[in-house]
Amino acid sequence: MSSILKVDTIQTTAGAAPTTKDLGFAAGSVIQVLSTNLAADLSYSSASTAETNVMTLNITPKFNTSKILVLCNFGLYINSSAAESRGNLGIRRDSTLVRGRDDASGEGFFRDNSGHFKAYMTGFNFLDSPATASAITYKAFHKGDTYSAGGHFSRYYTSMSLMEIAQ
Repeated sequence: MSSILKVDTIQTTAGAAPTTKDLGFAAGSVIQVLSTNLAADLSYSSASTAETNVMTLNITPKFNTSKILVLCNFGLYINSSAAESRGNLGIRRDSTLVRGRDDASGEGFFRDNSGHFKAYMTGFNFLDSPATASAITYKAFHKGDTYSAGGHFSRYYTSMSLMEIAQ
């Protein structure tokens, strides 16, 4: 036997909006998980300081008190002809930088000047406090550092996951 319960709002006995704890989610509970992989290899140039979108993922938090754990993995391949390759990786929440660098500083998150083929697996995570229950777009990006090399992000090793964590 199955039943359907439909309501317009839920309130505590005091008439307030329920917290995640009131609804049975203990602090630290995972409320939702979303994940994406890079659909196809993505070429990049270190000569361009323009921001290149690597991938995006949207989430609508269930509660405005939730935190979002952003997990990124990057499979990065640097061309063999690279005299020097530098670049920065980062994360934006909508247009706000939440992880990484926003400037072309002459240093980079990754750097190679060997002139040989290089493949890197790197990743980072960030615990964000967006303070909203509205839709959010997280964007993983690459930004070159004025050197003439390039390469690509591998679709087999590049991914992003978002986890909403109850508070």
